[in-house]
Amino acid sequence: MTPDILSFRRALVLVATMTAFVLLINASSQIYDSNFVFLWEATSLLSGDRPYRDFFEWGAPLSAYLSAGAQLLVGYRLIGEFLLHWVFIVAGVTLSFDLGVRLSRSIGASLAVMPMVWLILATTPTYHYSKLFVFPAAVWLAWNHIERPRVVSGAALGAATALAFLFRHDYVLYVGWISILALAVGWWSRGPANGFGRSGREAMACAAVALVCVAPWAVAVARTEGLAEYTRLRAAKYEGTSSVFLSMQMLNPLRVVKPAAPPTPQPAVIGFFWQPDISEQRQHDIEQQLGLRRLDERDSVGRLQYAVNNLYDVKLLSLDPYILDGNGFVWERLTELRARLPSRDDILLWLEQVTLLVPLMILVWAAVDAVGGVARAGTVSADSWRMILVSAFLIVIDYALLRERSYFVIVAPLTMAIGARFLAAHPEGTRGALGARLGYARRVTALVLLLLTTYAAGVWARLTPMFNPSGLPARLKDAGVALVSSPPATHEPRYLHLRACTSPGDHILITGLTPFDISYYAERPVAGGHLYWHSRWGADPASEQRSLALLRRQSVPFAVSVTPDRVLEDLEAYPRVHDYIAANYREVEGSNGMLLVDTRRRPTGTYGDSALPCFR
Repeated sequence: MTPDILSFRRALVLVATMTAFVLLINASSQIYDSNFVFLWEATSLLSGDRPYRDFFEWGAPLSAYLSAGAQLLVGYRLIGEFLLHWVFIVAGVTLSFDLGVRLSRSIGASLAVMPMVWLILATTPTYHYSKLFVFPAAVWLAWNHIERPRVVSGAALGAATALAFLFRHDYVLYVGWISILALAVGWWSRGPANGFGRSGREAMACAAVALVCVAPWAVAVARTEGLAEYTRLRAAKYEGTSSVFLSMQMLNPLRVVKPAAPPTPQPAVIGFFWQPDISEQRQHDIEQQLGLRRLDERDSVGRLQYAVNNLYDVKLLSLDPYILDGNGFVWERLTELRARLPSRDDILLWLEQVTLLVPLMILVWAAVDAVGGVARAGTVSADSWRMILVSAFLIVIDYALLRERSYFVIVAPLTMAIGARFLAAHPEGTRGALGARLGYARRVTALVLLLLTTYAAGVWARLTPMFNPSGLPARLKDAGVALVSSPPATHEPRYLHLRACTSPGDHILITGLTPFDISYYAERPVAGGHLYWHSRWGADPASEQRSLALLRRQSVPFAVSVTPDRVLEDLEAYPRVHDYIAANYREVEGSNGMLLVDTRRRPTGTYGDSALPCFR
């Protein structure tokens, strides 16, 4: 039975609105370095640098240009990037819900899984926006094609494949896979002998549109960096597949409700500043109560250092209202122990396992349904083909992309939405008493798993702003300032220094683990062609030579590392670049090798209390 169209549209609006609301109230927790991953390229584009000539885009050209376009629209404000993320995420979650309703034929069942999706979404880094949109969009187009195979729907699959490739090159493997499956199903549904001509035209339309969409990019690369060199360098950027499905051997729902076991007591050193209004006598009393032993030396930041007998003593949580800038604490683990919650590792394992289990079970259901359809009517139903396509698609993605457990978030909305099928009543319930009992058992089992997984998602998301309503107004206000300020607002002194002490046309050599935000906040493009020095990307002789040529040509007053790794340590895999920087740059005193300055320049002044060199 098809859901009422008016109710369905209202449900779509509800899902889109709630998704936007979840993204908005958790915005303050999303303003961190990894979510700037496309903005360093956007900054280079906006400064006049061109990919393949002045910097090496790493394999997501459309994402970089969309980020640059968003900045042009809003006037170099962070809100542009986050609006871009949010629009695509809202669209992707809404599409996932639509697919769930189409597969389950139940608005109620599909709405029942959405709280779990929103809880997971609250913890999902928004830079995953392209995955959260592209994957459900590909399934949506593939289903449309198998339901009504046409040249237009084939062309739409080609456009989707090309745009997926431009969003991030490896997406072509997954979207291309489901496009080929959809074209094959369209051909088979007509009958292999009768559908060859029309299906051939649909396949040709798919290929032609894909080639037309990709051609401008391919021509630009061929004329500059060269397609062969481009492919060689970018192929190294993508990690290999993993044995993610082996985690299914540890499937155990009891992990979700079992409190975390207290770890073995561990002596440690912690550091913090006392709140200004805490008197010395009060400090001494707290030290006595908690067994804190003050050490003679402060740390490098100036925090008081204390020895504790057990880092996992939940009494340490009582320190939180009295201190500032705590270091060395394991606050999350202490919270788990006090609340007798499951460990985050167990929760994450369960969420990953459910994400893997749903497409496997959908595929089994599809296979049984297809065999039954052939036995009864000599054909496979459209419903079975839909399940086969989406489950095969998700299994491939899970195998290829879920290299870390936390990556389950990239397919969670789509996976959980199609899982709504297990909650809904289906025709097998009308085929005798056995079918009715099986249908009832399936729905009860699915409901139990839904409740367990929703609880797990809540535990996983408990540290997000939406779980702290009293602090939400202040968090929203801070997020608003950070998002709409121009120039972009930051409390990081290093970024303010780089912005204030360089001139338009200058570049900055940036190293470190996740240094994506430096270029954007400093409003200066990257030097040397990229910022992936820490991961040794482009360390082969040919790529290193191009980076060195850029460094010699560009104006680069500073080299900076965002993490404690020293700049020259990150450059050790690039011997010629390392030698060039070592010969022409010196460490700024007190920076511990994290800030180097060009010795061939004469500073025009100093910046801040530390008297950092300035060239503007």
